[in-house]
Amino acid sequence: MKWKRQTNGDWLAQGQKGHFLLWRYGRIWKGLYMHEFGRVVRFRFFAKTLQEAKTKCEENYYWEA
Repeated sequence: MKWKRQTNGDWLAQGQKGHFLLWRYGRIWKGLYMHEFGRVVRFRFFAKTLQEAKTKCEENYYWEA
């Protein structure tokens, strides 16, 4: 999975089984992992910085190498 910046400023990492999405909400970053089969949200989280949010995703069980 690789991070790609979207035109609206969000960050998306797309995999075979799902995707991670990061977006800015005020002074924090929100993120989620959505499973492509049935569009089920597996988890949501908050982070203070973009790098912290990306690290949380990349260290997660669902991150596809």
